[in-house]
Amino acid sequence: MEQTVYVKKITVENFKAIIKKEIELNNSTIIVTGSNDSGKSSILQGLFDRFKKIIPTQMVHKDTEKGYYEMELSDGAKIIWRFNSKGNDSLTYVLGKIRVTSGVISMLNDKYFGKSFDIEKFLNVSEKEQVNMLLDILGVDFSKIDEEYKVAYNNRADAKRRLKDIIGRKLEKPKEVKQVNTEILHKKLQEINEHNEKIRKEWSTKNEKHLKEIREFNERQRELGKVFNKAAELTLTVNQLKKELAEMGYSANFAEIKSFLNTRKRPEVEKELTSLPEPKLKSTDDILKQIMEANAINNQYHNYKKDLELYNNWVKEGQKARDKVDKYEKEVREILQKKSNILKNAKLPEEFEIKEDGVYYKGYPFKDSQISTSAKYIAALKLGMLGLNELKAMHFEASALDEDNLKDVLEWSNKNKLQLLIEKPEKGDIQYKVIEK
Repeated sequence: MEQTVYVKKITVENFKAIIKKEIELNNSTIIVTGSNDSGKSSILQGLFDRFKKIIPTQMVHKDTEKGYYEMELSDGAKIIWRFNSKGNDSLTYVLGKIRVTSGVISMLNDKYFGKSFDIEKFLNVSEKEQVNMLLDILGVDFSKIDEEYKVAYNNRADAKRRLKDIIGRKLEKPKEVKQVNTEILHKKLQEINEHNEKIRKEWSTKNEKHLKEIREFNERQRELGKVFNKAAELTLTVNQLKKELAEMGYSANFAEIKSFLNTRKRPEVEKELTSLPEPKLKSTDDILKQIMEANAINNQYHNYKKDLELYNNWVKEGQKARDKVDKYEKEVREILQKKSNILKNAKLPEEFEIKEDGVYYKGYPFKDSQISTSAKYIAALKLGMLGLNELKAMHFEASALDEDNLKDVLEWSNKNKLQLLIEKPEKGDIQYKVIEK
């Protein structure tokens, strides 16, 4: 079972601005005051920084060759840091008869120090950096999930833009046009034309016969006319001959000749060569009009089919785009839910939330003015405690805290058994005050 360990005593010699200082903390919170560059941070944070692998350029106090920093803990352990002006240093861990000189940083980070948490930095960095610091103290690595989220988010954004472009076309479903079957109309037209051709041929045949009969009749009448005229001429000739013979004392019987000539018929009047009345044909005007109207409708139907295809493709394209938006929307939700589940398993303190726009505390953004200064420091301490191991001690600079706010922070730390190593800038040499539990 993990025990609770505090800083009992700090001894510093020739470290940066400190020549020699020994502070008895008695496992309690301490407030160290002094002017800037007087060595407040060196005393309280020097060894903590070393375990973070933060080493000052000039460790040893000027005009000296070597220095020493020792931290005694409440479990009886001592951590000793020796260093010299050449930049060499060593760490030693002593607990009873146990003495460790190698691998000290790794071992003691696992045992005592855990993950460091810079309270002042957390309070002053951007919302995004606050989230990163909190995730780090929780031991949560969202780099892979964030990359997945970025891809899904960008895909969703692209899909939404694509859908917006498609919807922006605003196509309307065309009014339905039904195709007309012109085969029936053309068949009917063909039947009328065949009927008219048939009666035209019948008329032509009858008309040719009729004209032939007239021509033959007229030809006969012309022949009769020739005979009749010749008979008339001969009659005159016979009568004249009879008269002349009588005057000469001759008589002749021309009765039979005259009778024969007088019986020749006069030819009838020739008939006018006219054709028979042409047959009445069935009209194709109505059916041709119907065909023209059908063709016009079918042209509209062709355009309707093209417009309908464009509309249907637009609908399908829009549905595909919506499906993609839904797909990536689901992916984004699932990734966010995955992050939420990881944070739940990471035991994020109850009052805290991590959202897309930053860290929230008690329902407010952490930087919100409705959260008091003392509440923000207490909240930051709560987060810092997540990274602590056995050593329940945290350092911070309290220049932003007035007496009332500092009092609230001290009361909270005492209730939560947290040792605070507080530095506060004030004019003068280093002074310290131990706040007994």
